[in-house]
Amino acid sequence: MTVKRYVAMLALICMLTGCTFGVRSRTAVLIPAMSSAWSHVRIEATNGGLSEDAADNFAAALANDDGPGIIAQWPAVRSAASRDIRARADTGLVSAGVAASLTERLQNLDVAIAVLKQRPP
Repeated sequence: MTVKRYVAMLALICMLTGCTFGVRSRTAVLIPAMSSAWSHVRIEATNGGLSEDAADNFAAALANDDGPGIIAQWPAVRSAASRDIRARADTGLVSAGVAASLTERLQNLDVAIAVLKQRPP
């Protein structure tokens, strides 16, 4: 084999490995990271009006790596959590800095949801 073929084979192997690791890392890293954040966001979401049943359904979707279920339920979860953060900031229960940090966690989950939307079912 020529050097060009070796380089081409190496490039192909790298591309295929990268594609495989990309899907695997979303499953092995993204969902566990979202589950970890969920334990904190759940409190805010339920305080913001999300029912316990809806919270349990979202937790089950995370536990079962149910991408479509997570994506479908996220808007209601996010809305409720945002309401709680705003209410606590408005009443002075948390400072503006804490509210910003809590909101940033929701924004990070927004990014995770966007990545999840790109994942094959």
